[in-house]
Amino acid sequence: MSDLLRDVDDAMRVDKMMRLWQEHKTALMTGIIALILGTSAHAAWNAWDTKTKREDTSALLTALEESKPLPALEKLADSGHSSNKALTQMTAAAHAMTAKQYSTALDLYAGVIADRKAPAVFRDLAIVQSVNLGMDQNQKLSKEELLAQIEPVAANEKSPWQGQALVARAVIKAHKGNDKAGAITDLEKVIAQQSLPASLRQRAQALVDIYKLEGQS
Repeated sequence: MSDLLRDVDDAMRVDKMMRLWQEHKTALMTGIIALILGTSAHAAWNAWDTKTKREDTSALLTALEESKPLPALEKLADSGHSSNKALTQMTAAAHAMTAKQYSTALDLYAGVIADRKAPAVFRDLAIVQSVNLGMDQNQKLSKEELLAQIEPVAANEKSPWQGQALVARAVIKAHKGNDKAGAITDLEKVIAQQSLPASLRQRAQALVDIYKLEGQS
């Protein structure tokens, strides 16, 4: 009896499927074709994206092999073809720093910061580097201007550069505003974060020791 009922059930299921196909075959075929095309498009996009990134990396490495890499890197960053534009700009800025072309480095950092398409990890690092360089090279920058620049990173617990930003903020407070207590508060936050590099926490501790000694004198 159970076999007979199963056969009847199977026959009814097939009959329903046949009726469904006859009534909606155009829509079903359209859906199937769309699925196939969508899968193909996704695969094509992945292949193109991989090829583009490979070409961009190759172009970056070629620029670095130049006897004077900075002009080649700047040209590559300005080409607009590189999906790694922010990385290229950051690399160019590092070479500009080495060559003591500080205004060029600041311009490159500013380009990364202003580029909303750039990954946040690069934008945050560009902010930290720009503020540190600005403190050293542009004495006209006020405490308020520097603090406004560094604050978005220093306040962002999700940023991998928050520790560096807190150190920069502490230095601004101590040397631009004579706020040693505020600086020590920021530095102690860095020291307490065990996940941060030991070298950064050691630097923060050294600054705390210096500021405490200055406060006693």
